Amino acid sequence: MHDLLLACRRREQQLPADADFATWLQGMYGSGLVERFFGPNNSKVWAMTPEQMASSWVAERVAPADAGEILAALAGAARPARRWGANVTFAFPARGGIGEIWRRLAARLDARLRTGARVVAVDPAARTVTLAGGERIGFDHLVATDPLAPGRACASPRTRGPS
Repeated sequence: MHDLLLACRRREQQLPADADFATWLQGMYGSGLVERFFGPNNSKVWAMTPEQMASSWVAERVAPADAGEILAALAGAARPARRWGANVTFAFPARGGIGEIWRRLAARLDARLRTGARVVAVDPAARTVTLAGGERIGFDHLVATDPLAPGRACASPRTRGPS
């Protein structure tokens, strides 16, 4: 709480426009919450560290904390105000953690789901995926969960019409 309240008090100090997300988080929430929650959570959510992300892109997705509201809520004098953003309401599974969402989705897909396979090429025109062992699999819809750079390297260039 000390780090959070200190960060709230110092917010008047403008962060540089090109600050990375880690710097922005430190300025908004202080080191205690960043080390224990925001750093690990955002690394997991975005599949990269906050130092690798631009605050201008991510910060608008994270609700700011209000020191007065926090102190009033801790003292039992007020209920926290309704927040905004994508994480205002989130139905977290009662059992199985966040992974349970994906296990349930996978169960609906049965044999049409392939995991742990290394994709070496994607041909969108032929609607096929080539795996590292040479196997080619056809698809109607493809959901790729790999990082963008490797996925982009596997995709065949799209054919362009006349210029």
